[in-house]
Amino acid sequence: MGMIEIPIKRREPVMRWIPCSERLPDDGEEVFVYLYNASPYIAWVRDGHWYTEDFEVQEEHEPKAWMPLPEPYKEEEE
Repeated sequence: MGMIEIPIKRREPVMRWIPCSERLPDDGEEVFVYLYNASPYIAWVRDGHWYTEDFEVQEEHEPKAWMPLPEPYKEEEE
């Protein structure tokens, strides 16, 4: 009797919010955050301070959680 080949669906990496109280990203690592006004931003931490491309985040508006950015899109090779 022959074997039946069943394609296995690749698992996508699980992205989850990481509380800032649990840990912060590495210095300079760009991550995804929601700030005080619920707008999504790419931000990074340097020496304990959060920054975006446009401004330094004020202490009262620092994010409560962050998420790594997804891997850049790459076309699948055949």
